[in-house]
Amino acid sequence: MYYVTPKDLKEEIRIIHESVKIAASDLGGDIKYLNDKLTEFEERIKVLEEQFTMLAEELKNG
Repeated sequence: MYYVTPKDLKEEIRIIHESVKIAASDLGGDIKYLNDKLTEFEERIKVLEEQFTMLAEELKNG
């Protein structure tokens, strides 16, 4: 049978806590990157919609 000393338990908790902090930081960066890309795509779609509307009006008016 294996017994964990308070010191060993504290060290394991510290290691796990540090791993969670690193993972959370990485995910935060990923979320920010994805949000920036979505914003960029929204802007590009808006420009394309405006261009499409202008082209449709030009074709309609001859």
